[in-house]
Amino acid sequence: MRKKDFLISILLIAALFGCPRRDDSSKAKEPTPYDIAKITMEEKAPDFTLKDLNGREIKLSDYKGKTVMLVFSTTWCPHCREEIPHLKEVYSKYPPKDFTLLNIDVQESHEKVSSFVKANEIPYPVLLDEKGAVAAAYNVAGVPNIMVVDKNGVIVCKSCRGVDTILNSLLSGR
Repeated sequence: MRKKDFLISILLIAALFGCPRRDDSSKAKEPTPYDIAKITMEEKAPDFTLKDLNGREIKLSDYKGKTVMLVFSTTWCPHCREEIPHLKEVYSKYPPKDFTLLNIDVQESHEKVSSFVKANEIPYPVLLDEKGAVAAAYNVAGVPNIMVVDKNGVIVCKSCRGVDTILNSLLSGR
């Protein structure tokens, strides 16, 4: 009976996943260029409204038409602090009409974050997610966590590594 069950399992797997097709063409395939659109998650970014350090309300939807890099961080996180020089570089690299970086500080007080931003001379907007609601909406499990939202409001990368390549692809017009 076990042999029969094993064979049925194999047939079911083959039916679900199919069999690999043989490519009988004698032509060598051309290498395809790197296409960021084919490897993205493409999930609509939840809109949010948070206050910046000046008390001004900032909405993600205010940036429709721009590529937005969201950086979830805290002041106590050593890796978050290590990222600051790179984030400053990224922020200054792309034209403001096409790109913005929003740092979302998770569950810390205005006073602590404000002091940290001043001490580190952070030029990009820092928003306060004091209750962690936005981090929860984006399923942030740890910091730093970088996400990229394209000009149509679609998340193209969560927990991004190699964010420079992704931004170059989105902002170079390819």
